[in-house]
Amino acid sequence: MKKSLHLLLFLFCTVVTLSQAQQVPQGMKYQAVARSLSGQVMANQPVTLKINLNSNLLGSTKIHYSETHTVTTNSLGLFDLTIGAGTVGAGTFKNVPWSSEDIWMEIAIQDGAKSGFSTVSSSRLLAVPYAFHAMTANELASNPRARAAAGGPTDGVPSNVWSTFGNTKTDPSTDRMGTMDYVDLIFVTNKTERLRITKDGDINIANSLKVGKDVEVGNNLTVKNDVFLNTTGGATINNGPLTVAKSKPTILTGTLNVDGNTTLNGLTNSTNTTQSTNTTNGALTVAGGVGIGKNLNVGGSSTFGGIVNITDATESINTTTGALVVTGGVGIGKRINVGGAAQFNSTLNADGATTLKSTLSVVGVTTLNNALNANGQVTIEKIGTGVSSDYNSYPLRVQGSSQGIAIKVSGTRSTSNNFVTFMDVNGIQGRIEGQTLSELQNSTEYKIQTALFALEAGLSYKNRRVVNRPTFVVATLQNHDYCYLPA
Repeated sequence: MKKSLHLLLFLFCTVVTLSQAQQVPQGMKYQAVARSLSGQVMANQPVTLKINLNSNLLGSTKIHYSETHTVTTNSLGLFDLTIGAGTVGAGTFKNVPWSSEDIWMEIAIQDGAKSGFSTVSSSRLLAVPYAFHAMTANELASNPRARAAAGGPTDGVPSNVWSTFGNTKTDPSTDRMGTMDYVDLIFVTNKTERLRITKDGDINIANSLKVGKDVEVGNNLTVKNDVFLNTTGGATINNGPLTVAKSKPTILTGTLNVDGNTTLNGLTNSTNTTQSTNTTNGALTVAGGVGIGKNLNVGGSSTFGGIVNITDATESINTTTGALVVTGGVGIGKRINVGGAAQFNSTLNADGATTLKSTLSVVGVTTLNNALNANGQVTIEKIGTGVSSDYNSYPLRVQGSSQGIAIKVSGTRSTSNNFVTFMDVNGIQGRIEGQTLSELQNSTEYKIQTALFALEAGLSYKNRRVVNRPTFVVATLQNHDYCYLPA
């Protein structure tokens, strides 16, 4: 009658030594109870088993060793066998990589007279027999030839040789921790990857990295988020260029000291509203000179303690052109020197001395509260006509004080020096000139005047009256021989 068998397996991790104690163990005890599918113990019956020792890498099963056993159960259905002492089907028992790979044990049973086997159990050997592990680890660690014979690398040891208790007597020239093949090395905690050393040597850390002391980076440093420097002290020293890309703002809450040149290619805004009362305070303080290649717009007051030189040679033709354009008023505490023509379209108030070395054109009213020295020619022109009796018809008006106009020429008084010359479109029509004593005594006018004076004096004597000698100012006119103006 055909029966289906069910095995209740018990594995006893008993290492069997078949030769001397110093040799490698050649098997491990295995016990189990055979039961039918209905749970009945199969007592005193022959059972044929197939045992495979394999590993599973990347989803592929590799059989390292396979053997078969034919045993007979006892009255309790119990049987035992030694794994490693059966009929070898594939591989070599001593070459099973206990220390470098996870070994799975697969149990298959032959059902009745059938030639095939049915797998009834496949489990991972979580506790590798110490004798196999110790033999493999010690031999591979101490003997490069053994590592080569086992198919491993000659310059490294299996990873599980590393001890969590710490290793001693290590040799940095030969001892390694990590992979000897071209794969990533992964460190995990709580079954979660925390650190990965890639096969090319890059290090990826899942969470924060805390370094107690110095960190040296041999090449680029890329930070994808915030950077906090000197949170508890110290200083940041940058020995190379500093670039803030993508037009991002840079905020400095403290002092910025720059020992070398500073080039600002974009717009610079200072939101500090501190007023400046001297050269050491204000929103922007510069101890040395400032060179400005283009426009300078100042919304408030500006005080210049030294010389201000404007080298722009642009001529001014109105109030909006020229090298210096001022929309509002200009207060000047001392002299103003103008080398070229000066034009005033409005009132000119000069409280101090003003020197003009060229033409002065004033369109509006000009008030001078002090002396006006003109080293060049002064032309006063009033457009339009007017009647002689109208005070506002005259281009030049002198008013105030108890005196009128004083005219002083550089030479001495003579008939060749005109103090005042009267002209119209046809030329000179009259003049007030100077005269020396000899010119006066030799002039016809003087002689006639003297005769008239003598005549008048004789008449006065006859009438017994004394008349003071009059004083005359002589005006010689173009169309008249003489004109006497008694003082």
